[in-house]
Amino acid sequence: MVRTGCDLGEDIKATDWIVEKIKNSKIYAQHIYAALCENEWYCDDGSGTWSVQWRDAGRIVSDVRGEGSYLDWYCSGVIWDSEGSVREGAVTEEILKDLNGIGWKIYGKY
Repeated sequence: MVRTGCDLGEDIKATDWIVEKIKNSKIYAQHIYAALCENEWYCDDGSGTWSVQWRDAGRIVSDVRGEGSYLDWYCSGVIWDSEGSVREGAVTEEILKDLNGIGWKIYGKY
């Protein structure tokens, strides 16, 4: 992956192994969505910060999966509660490790 700016959404889309995980696992995709919601991320190279609204987080996931729309993910932390989902704003250890691995850190919580 070659970073062209400080845009976590674009970096996710440009990282083949994360794209494959999103495409192959609905739960991983939901966890990415949740991690993008209500959080501010920053590039570890100091080039800036990044955050999105819930609908934009859902759009990133639906774009990567090549199906549906942001509405398929919007509020999924509440709707899918029994399916292994996490609430919006939560960042699982796997997602934190994966996003750290492509040069992104989260402010505050972790």
